[in-house]
Amino acid sequence: LCVLGAPRGGSGALPPEKPFNISCWSRNMKDLTCRWTPGAHGETFLHTNYSLKYKLRWYGQDNTCEEYHTVGPHSCHIPKDLALFTPYEIWVEATNRLGSARSDVLTLDVLDVVTTDPPPDVHVSRVGG
Repeated sequence: LCVLGAPRGGSGALPPEKPFNISCWSRNMKDLTCRWTPGAHGETFLHTNYSLKYKLRWYGQDNTCEEYHTVGPHSCHIPKDLALFTPYEIWVEATNRLGSARSDVLTLDVLDVVTTDPPPDVHVSRVGG
């Protein structure tokens, strides 16, 4: 779980707001890294746990990402065991002692979010005037 926030007494404490702006990418078609933005007002003045969940769209069971903070405070990496040619549903759940909130579901196919490394040893030269 990704735990953010610090307790600050009882006044001003809020339940979490819905996380948003989930984006994901894959480096090798076998993994997936996702990041998100916490609720619009951010700090709830309570410890807030963020869980990235994912499942195969039509028949999968819910899974929870386990490698948090891989590319920043609101991120998680799924290192292996992903299916190709099948859409995944991905969402983030935010929970603190006053309640919980769930993001909208992002649907994606791993093959649609692959980012490849640039070609090695590329040189640029000026041609003409």
